[in-house]
Amino acid sequence: MLRLRIGIASLDERDIFRIDIADAGEYQLSVTEAPTGVGIWYIWDHKGNLVAEAETAPEALTTLRFKPNTYYAEVGTPYTSDGNTGP
Repeated sequence: MLRLRIGIASLDERDIFRIDIADAGEYQLSVTEAPTGVGIWYIWDHKGNLVAEAETAPEALTTLRFKPNTYYAEVGTPYTSDGNTGP
């Protein structure tokens, strides 16, 4: 399990994480030890195709079936500000 211990720089910060899947199967992606409201917004494949999207708020836990490939997950909060930070 990958544990990142990097602080949130801003309440509306969103970061992109690369996920390399070696074997096909069902995988659970989760956000732990983060402030309330932080979760997964989007997941894309290596070609930029949208694989999953949170509908109204970020999800702390997502289980999906993946093929071997590289994927990208956008993780952050539901907050927004004007000109503070971006994806």
